[in-house]
Amino acid sequence: MAHHRLEPGTRLAAALAAGTLNRFGLARLALATTVIVSHAPYLLDGSQHREPLFALTGQITFGELAVLGFFFVSGVLVTASYATTPNLAQFCRKRAARILPGFAAAYLITLFVAGPLTGGTLATLLGQPGLEAAARLVLLQPPTLQGAFHGAPDPRMNNAMWTIPYEVVCYLVTAILGAAALLHAPRVQLWLLCLVTLLVLTEPWQALPPETQAMLGNPRQAVRLLQTFLIGAGFFHHRARIVLHGPAAALAAIAYAGMVFVPGLLFSVAPICGGYALLWLVFAGRPGLIGSIGLQTDISYGLYLYGWPVQNALVCLMPGLQPWTLAFATLPIAAAAAYLSWIAVERPAMRHSRQAAPIPLGTYRGLNAPSPRGAGAPSRATAPPRGALRGETPVSIALPWGNGTRPTPPVAVPPTPVPAPKPEPTPGALAPASALPGAPYRGVPDVEPPGA
Repeated sequence: MAHHRLEPGTRLAAALAAGTLNRFGLARLALATTVIVSHAPYLLDGSQHREPLFALTGQITFGELAVLGFFFVSGVLVTASYATTPNLAQFCRKRAARILPGFAAAYLITLFVAGPLTGGTLATLLGQPGLEAAARLVLLQPPTLQGAFHGAPDPRMNNAMWTIPYEVVCYLVTAILGAAALLHAPRVQLWLLCLVTLLVLTEPWQALPPETQAMLGNPRQAVRLLQTFLIGAGFFHHRARIVLHGPAAALAAIAYAGMVFVPGLLFSVAPICGGYALLWLVFAGRPGLIGSIGLQTDISYGLYLYGWPVQNALVCLMPGLQPWTLAFATLPIAAAAAYLSWIAVERPAMRHSRQAAPIPLGTYRGLNAPSPRGAGAPSRATAPPRGALRGETPVSIALPWGNGTRPTPPVAVPPTPVPAPKPEPTPGALAPASALPGAPYRGVPDVEPPGA
């Protein structure tokens, strides 16, 4: 894949189509590393008082911001995945291949390796507990084992897994909108985002009885993560209008840093500013070795999943560690486990899921029904994108390995036919209607690209 340096004034659509999307791998890796570093003081103390950002704000940690960054990136890439392959079965197959095998491997290794290593007793899984462990795996819940991580301030085996069910919920929302041909309906997207943001700000579930709140799980985190995912999807939908500009990204980053201290802004406007700054960082990197990290080997998912059990095991086996020492001791071990997971589990599953070639993004509108314009007119699904009749190259998205699809080749634009010379009009004859000034083009209809 070719590397391109971001030019001033580049729109997000052009940046996505230029082949620089692979820098999302580096962003995901940085976010997973941030989660591990942020977890270190909590796993040592059982509280957040030594976590740097929480000590400043009293409401959020660097790890939680990194999780929000994960969901923003996922909103951009997962929406792009459905747009390039608007097939519900194929989309679900790719998403399942990206999430489930890696999760299952981390679940079993945490349960059967990290558990006994830290004092857990596998014999307690016989009978009903074993069935419960299998059910937790199916429901994408963290494993539990009696005696595991004994003596740790937080003995939960892998609490990093709590975000995975919410990620799947975001995938289901994308699939439902896509199947209903609403994925590229701007008003539907806006109303849905406004509704979720309203839930984030008002938290109506607080008025429910505690028993009902317990049945809902963690609705506060659910709506916050869904909101961030939808903001990322909105960036993709409006990619043709978004200009990536360095000074604007700097102002957005400064605004985001200030909003971290204001709860009402942190979970409403701040994700937009933070997302814009993150996208500029993703595409503004210089070509080279660092910019290609994550192109062929994406260990960010495994690094995120294995960080917690490795850290907690070190807390149990090596008492007296300091937060920075624990974080730096965890990273190489978790990275090695993540690399093995990528080689042996995640990448083979993703390769197996790619059975159909993706559809060029420029030909997709989300409507595969026959055209209402008449039998001779092409449908929206087959009509060329806006600009093709003028010789412009339509946008196509080259998704990274981490999104489970192959790079999509650019859409070929047929050569513009040379019009035949017009015969000289007969003196006194009326000109045809199509030749009058301002007459509409009567050929192939002008179809907007998705998200425009």
